[in-house]
Amino acid sequence: MKMEKKKLSLTDILEIKTEELEIPGIGTYTIRCPKTREKIDARVEATKTPGWADMSEDERNTEISRRLSLKMLIEPKITEEQFMEADYIKTITILDTIALWYAAKIKELYDKRKDIIDHFLTLMKE
Repeated sequence: MKMEKKKLSLTDILEIKTEELEIPGIGTYTIRCPKTREKIDARVEATKTPGWADMSEDERNTEISRRLSLKMLIEPKITEEQFMEADYIKTITILDTIALWYAAKIKELYDKRKDIIDHFLTLMKE
């Protein structure tokens, strides 16, 4: 019996599912993967951070990551202004956890296609 391959649809690409994360001592919140536009916007917004020009590359990347994480946070939604006035430790803990979740999602997808990537890289060496 031949198994049918699942065809990717536009709906599959456009649908962004939410997930719940829990940080013990802080609570549960809802997040989702970012949209391409949000990644671009996070970078633009980060460049407007006071002191951006004096930041190291790591500090800049951290600022971009936190801005992106803020966009990925669905519930409770926090505005930019609220973010600047919120409890620093709680906010950074939440945003850094979102960034770690996002990195794990990317790694998970990479691992699923690792064989294809390795095969392609082998072909490129030949």
